[in-house]
Amino acid sequence: NYKISLADNYYDLIKSLKDRFGIDNILVDFVCDDKLFLSPPYDLVIYRMIHELVTNIFKHSKGEYSVIELEVKNNIIVLDVTNYGDYLENEHMLNTDSRGLKIIKRETDRFGGTFKINSFIDSDILIDKDILEDSIVNIKIEIPIKGEITYEHFINRWSWNV
Repeated sequence: NYKISLADNYYDLIKSLKDRFGIDNILVDFVCDDKLFLSPPYDLVIYRMIHELVTNIFKHSKGEYSVIELEVKNNIIVLDVTNYGDYLENEHMLNTDSRGLKIIKRETDRFGGTFKINSFIDSDILIDKDILEDSIVNIKIEIPIKGEITYEHFINRWSWNV
C-alpha cells in the first residue's frame, strides 16, 4: 500500500498474519523507524522475508514473545528476529532445512548478504521450565544496498511497461 509508510506496511503484514493464524498467545513486537525507506526491489524482498519469518513464528515457535527489528546501517539492511522461550529441535535446523528458510537464504545470497541462525540453548539439555524460558532462537539477515540493483530493477520494470 503506497499510501502508508513502509514501516506501517510491514506492521500491517505482521498483524494480518497474526489474525490469519488466530494466535493470541504469542506477542510479536516490530521495531522499525517510521521513516524507513527501502527502494525496490529491497522493499518487497524484505516484505517477503518478514512474511516467512512471522509465519514460522506462528507455526513453529515454542515461545510466547518475539522481536523483529529492521534497520538500515551503513547501507546494509539488517533484519533481526529473536524468539524468546524458543529453541531448535536439532542441529539440522541450523542448516535451514525448512523450505521457507531455504528461500530466504537463496534471496539473501542473491543480494550478496548474510543469513545466520543461532540458538542459545540446545534442546538436549532442557531439564526444567526455567531453562526453556531463557532459551532464544535468533535469525539475523544482512543485505547490502547496491545502487546498481535498484537501477536494474527500475529499468526492467520500466521496459515491461513500454
